Parts: sequence; C-alpha cells; structure tokens
Amino acid sequence: MPKIKPTVFVVDDDQDTLEAMSEILEDFGGYEVRVAKTGQLAIESIQKVLPDLILLDMKMDDMTGEQIYQILQENPLTCHIPVIFVTGFDKPENVCKSWNPSVMYSITKPFTLDDFLAKIKNRLVLGHQN
Repeated sequence: MPKIKPTVFVVDDDQDTLEAMSEILEDFGGYEVRVAKTGQLAIESIQKVLPDLILLDMKMDDMTGEQIYQILQENPLTCHIPVIFVTGFDKPENVCKSWNPSVMYSITKPFTLDDFLAKIKNRLVLGHQN
C-alpha cells in the first residue's frame, strides 16, 4: 500500500515565493502541496483541504498572517492544524501582536533548504503529538 504524503498548504502573495516553496516541498520533501495567494482564498481552501500543515506568510496585501491564523483558530475544523509563519523579519513578535513562542513557529526568509525542510518535518511531528 503506498504511503500517503502529508499535505502542506502554502499561503503567500508573492508568486515566486509560492513557486519556490512548492517546488522544494514537492521535490525535496515529498509533500503534497496546495497554495493560495490571498488570505480569503486561503481560509476558504484550508477549510476544504484540511492540510497537515500550513506555511503562512506574515505580511500580505489583503490580510496579515496573524488575522488568518486567528480565523483558523476560531474554526473547530482548522484549529488543530499546525502553522509555521514565514517572515522576512528576524523577530516574528515584531509583526504579530499575539505572538506566543510556545505554540507559534516561524521560518525566516531567506532560509536554507535543510533548515526549511527540518522545521517542517519537526512541526508535523509536534502537530501529531498534540
């Protein structure tokens, strides 16, 4: 029986970033990848797909990552899905008022391939333990 690939949902308003992360996740991580370029589309799609992990850009044109995260946390269908914030800021707490390092995780751009994949793998493992 073939092993089921974990699904990672990538939310970013930059097309180049979406393509790069998708390629890395599919080719090097072996993940199923879904994407959205807007916060509203992300919320609607995530509720349908119910991915294993969400990579969420902190700053987008229509909504912030924090706003999307709060909406997902309030929904019983999506509140359990682990999230990693993707940011260009050294300290995510500078752009996220409700930042809680004990339950929130981040990847800072630019990142190395190994670091990126390791953080995703670790967050998936932690997500299944909760």
